[in-house]
Amino acid sequence: MPLPGFLCTLPKDATPVSPYTERMTSKRLGLIMMAVAGILAACSSPSGPQRNLTVFAASSLTDALEEVGAAFHQERPDVRLSFNFAASSTLRAQLELGARADLFASADIPQMDLLQRADALLDVPEVFAANSLVLIVPEGSDTVRTPADIANPGVRLALALPSVPAGAYALIALERMGASAGFDDGFYRRAVANVATQEINVRRVFARVALGEADAGIVYLSDVAGDRARGVDTIPLSQGHNVTALYPVAVLRDAREPELARQFVSFLFSPTARAILAEHGFQGVPS
Repeated sequence: MPLPGFLCTLPKDATPVSPYTERMTSKRLGLIMMAVAGILAACSSPSGPQRNLTVFAASSLTDALEEVGAAFHQERPDVRLSFNFAASSTLRAQLELGARADLFASADIPQMDLLQRADALLDVPEVFAANSLVLIVPEGSDTVRTPADIANPGVRLALALPSVPAGAYALIALERMGASAGFDDGFYRRAVANVATQEINVRRVFARVALGEADAGIVYLSDVAGDRARGVDTIPLSQGHNVTALYPVAVLRDAREPELARQFVSFLFSPTARAILAEHGFQGVPS
């Protein structure tokens, strides 16, 4: 905290202190020098208190939003951002149970709708990013080579829980595959029967596959963007089978810094934030 302003200015008529003054002992000189250094440090410290912004966000946004937050902090060094990343359904439940935050960024519309029905939102949600799905297998594995192979006997499939957006999206994709001409009868039933683990968030699905604890998994495209695909190989899903995941964000009614939260929402639509999101595999918002 800065010291009061009058302490940051030495009197104009102050007599310079010389280290050679006979009446000045070295101990007193040292104390004065320490005091002057403290005053100068106080004068150079940032003015105004630090402001805090708490953001609850889907786990798939972890890397992207941390970088976006760093870019926002460069423009607003007086703002400190704190992120809580987890499954959107988990975060929504925490907020309904009384957890305090300024912003909520979900990986789907339904979780945001539930908060809106609970009168927990201050503003109308805005969709700021989109995502899609991809099939992953352990690096070098040939157990699953095409999406149709995930219904083969003995395949261990990893999905997120159905209550988690990534898990709900994955089931929709499997249904679409089962209803298309390129997949035989019973594909959906056999694929669902092969689900060996259902994880609390999409990051854990990725980890299961990368560690070889599952033969295949369905994750977001952003989870394998750049160098994040280490330990896995990717198998694309056709456009007709894929799902577009929409990411809405909204200021919460209990926000401690509602205006600052609105500024961060605006920043999410800035060219800087959009470029960062694109680098992390997120797509532009569909019209």
